[in-house]
Amino acid sequence: MNNDNNDISNRPEVGTIEDFIECVNKEFEPNEKTHGVMAQLVAGADDSVADNLTPHELRTMAECFYYAKYIIKEEDPQRAFYWYSKAAQGGDTRAIHAVGTMYANGDGVEADIEKAKVYFEKAAHAGESEAMVDLGRYYLNNNDDEQALYWISKSAFEYNDSDAKNLLGDFYKNGDCGLEQDLQKAIALYEDAAEQDNYLAVINLIMVYCKKLKDYEAAMDWAEVFESYGDLTYLVPDDILDNIQKHIAILRELTGRESETN
Repeated sequence: MNNDNNDISNRPEVGTIEDFIECVNKEFEPNEKTHGVMAQLVAGADDSVADNLTPHELRTMAECFYYAKYIIKEEDPQRAFYWYSKAAQGGDTRAIHAVGTMYANGDGVEADIEKAKVYFEKAAHAGESEAMVDLGRYYLNNNDDEQALYWISKSAFEYNDSDAKNLLGDFYKNGDCGLEQDLQKAIALYEDAAEQDNYLAVINLIMVYCKKLKDYEAAMDWAEVFESYGDLTYLVPDDILDNIQKHIAILRELTGRESETN
């Protein structure tokens, strides 16, 4: 359930159980035992076939089922939530965070932000950096700037999390969360995140250089990085994507640079 640059549109949309297993092997690298259990469950076997899986294997299987809709056209987040919960009960920290995320989003379970917070806290204290970011966002939404800044900074600087760096960059750019506005610190954080292929940080760099610093060459440099990621329609909301594409078109006029695809 992590954000990345994988192009989901390139995955097969319809297929057999064998196609499903082949795809999840490529994406999640489950072991042979997990393969067998997944195949049995997809074919309708009782859940008891998973009794001997480790928490890590259960979580990997949950990830596979969460994304299975792209192959077998069966959106069943409840099933994914069930297996994530099993893995979380066994102590897998990524599964614990995933359960919190599903509670936060009402995905496969009724939305409950306070239950989500419990899972975020548990995963964050266990060292799950993405859970630290989500816990920070929880505190941010509840006007607790001190706790928000603590967890997001911890994720950024102790665990090198690119989403945390990008969010801290936002704080410095806007002067939020009790921080003084500092555009240079914001840019440094965005650039660190962009070096980790964080596309949101790249978008932020395009906009900062274009709108605030009027450095169109630098903005175009980052625009070309953004374009190098290929099709991001599955990750970026349409309105944001339309806006950034309009800015890139303007930047091409201002800098005289042509698209590499022309």
